[in-house]
Amino acid sequence: MYIYLDRSSTTPLWQQIVTEIIQQIHSQKLNPDDQLTPTRVLAQELNVSRSTIQLAYDELLARGYVSTSRRGGTKVISSDHYAASTPHQGEPPFPLPVRPHFQEAEKQMNHWLSANQFHEKLDIDFRHQEPAIDEHFQNIWKRSLTKALQRLEMKDWGYSSPHGLWEVRSEIRQYLSVERGIDVEEDQIVLTGGTQQAIDLISQVLLKKGDTVAVEDPGFPGARLSFMHREMNIYPAPVDEEGIMVNTLPRKTKLIAVTPSHQRPTGVCMSVSRRQQLLKFAVSHQSYILEDDFDGDYRYHGGPLPSLFSEAPDHVIYILSFSKVLAPGIRLAAIIGSKAVIKEIASLQSLIQRQLPIMEQITLASFFREGEFT
Repeated sequence: MYIYLDRSSTTPLWQQIVTEIIQQIHSQKLNPDDQLTPTRVLAQELNVSRSTIQLAYDELLARGYVSTSRRGGTKVISSDHYAASTPHQGEPPFPLPVRPHFQEAEKQMNHWLSANQFHEKLDIDFRHQEPAIDEHFQNIWKRSLTKALQRLEMKDWGYSSPHGLWEVRSEIRQYLSVERGIDVEEDQIVLTGGTQQAIDLISQVLLKKGDTVAVEDPGFPGARLSFMHREMNIYPAPVDEEGIMVNTLPRKTKLIAVTPSHQRPTGVCMSVSRRQQLLKFAVSHQSYILEDDFDGDYRYHGGPLPSLFSEAPDHVIYILSFSKVLAPGIRLAAIIGSKAVIKEIASLQSLIQRQLPIMEQITLASFFREGEFT
């Protein structure tokens, strides 16, 4: 049994011995019932301590590659035990579940994302989903992170609410009350890993396969593709100079996804009359409105427009994306809704993800607290 040891390597010698013997077993240089060189003999051959060899043999025994006995020494066991661990180059052991529309949705999403990636510096960047990321923002975010870490306690590193950290939701609640006319409590807010995840969680809680969902046409590709993946019946609702054309919506529409404050991608602000028409449709047809407040903070004149949620909180689910306002890499968004709906969304979040990482959350809370977000 030949074993090569690299004494200049940072890998411990006993681990190198284990790796060499396992490779020889998989390559059938060592076969079932072959006896390994006794520890004392191998230690002399390799010029290492006997305890190093013993440590390696104990590891092989623990992994199930060898057996040991007083009379028989250490032997390679039957190949049946480790045959399943050999590198697999072929197809999966069983056909993967068929996911209708997934490949097409993935293809379109990748095309949309790749079309918006530029490596060279642009003089003027017209990409509507990219916020301005510069050194000024980066320096402020770094300072917010430093301040947040100074406030962090030991208990903060444990499990927390699937709604998101309370201090973040508290800051968001105050911001929504002052800037957007939305008065809610902390338990009506759940944080997600961006708008895309928020839409998927909402669709899983509110909808079932085959339900009719209306999306703006043209509109946010991510929303349409998420609903496509979940096998919804998608109705592309046309958009004019007043926003989504409500009179075209099918009567059985269960959810209407809109960007009323700053229509994506046309930039149209939904008119007052069209807003009232949309809210009336949702109430009379027992539908939900998914209000994606895309770029709702940005106006050429005047303050932000009132949210649909503030007018009909029982029929509107509101999404606020910090990835769109601050930076895509933050991957944070907030869903605001009735207590009953948010409770279900948080329960689903707990089941599939448990909670979001804390670092971006505590930094965002500090960012709000210091007045930097405003």
